[in-house]
Amino acid sequence: MSSYDDQFSSASLLKLVFPVIIIWGGNFAVMRVGVHDIGPFLLAALRFFIAAVPLIFFVRRPQVPFLFIAAYGMTFGLGQFGFLFVGIKLGLPSGLASLIVQLQVVFTPLLALVVLRQRIPKTTLGAIAISLVGLSLILLGTGHGHVAVIPVILGTAAALSWGASNVIVAWGASHGYDYNPVALVIWASSLLPAPFLGAAFIAGEFNSVTSTGLLSALIPALYLGAIATVMAYHLWVRALSSYPAATVAPFSLLIPIIGLSLGWVIFGETLNGSEAIGCALVIAGVVVHISGLRIRSYRARRSTKIPSPRHGATRY
Repeated sequence: MSSYDDQFSSASLLKLVFPVIIIWGGNFAVMRVGVHDIGPFLLAALRFFIAAVPLIFFVRRPQVPFLFIAAYGMTFGLGQFGFLFVGIKLGLPSGLASLIVQLQVVFTPLLALVVLRQRIPKTTLGAIAISLVGLSLILLGTGHGHVAVIPVILGTAAALSWGASNVIVAWGASHGYDYNPVALVIWASSLLPAPFLGAAFIAGEFNSVTSTGLLSALIPALYLGAIATVMAYHLWVRALSSYPAATVAPFSLLIPIIGLSLGWVIFGETLNGSEAIGCALVIAGVVVHISGLRIRSYRARRSTKIPSPRHGATRY
């Protein structure tokens, strides 16, 4: 059983995850711009094509089983974004979608508990509970009661796929898989353009796409492919490979906060009272989680009596 009392540096974890939260927080604003001229499946195909080409010709395939790469690609890419985009196509508002996918914070620890036997610390459980209350308030405040059940189910399936991809990475780390996270993301991304192009064909997106639309979507696709996929998932995979999955996952609860803030700045969207209180609770939950990390790190150092760095000890 993996222990949460192992020594780890909370500062190092924060350096990995906070850039990811900022980048992914901007995802939905960029997607909103990108899907204006081309369909979501075409945008996804372009996103993962940019993430894979031309870097795949310069990066060696990770020395891990192909099924591991395929499983990661199918969950983090095809599953997560496939379900999410279909849900949006069927009427799931993008703002609501950015909130629903945060259910991965619940799915990840539960899957890690079942698959990896990683126990969940009490502070993390408390942090998740506080943040989920905040998310519920935000959902109640958005006024999307007209949304059908099926799009919400698809959004939930996207969150489950994201949680599964987190656990796949953690499973690989527990089995000693040693690879460059960038290489994993690039090679996994290379498997995704074809199925997304097939989905675009079935959805009829090719019937309305124009060369002007493709050019207009290029900059958003570059952001989504190069920054949000290669750069952000590189940092996310590094975090999941170094820390328990349930320790990393709660940080994504900050994504809707960034998304709502950008919506206010860029698109003039405003927060009502319920949404503002919900955002504050989400942030409070993350603060509780970070505090728990620091407390466990301090206790781990005390229990092993690590000498001061002045005497040549490694700084944690």
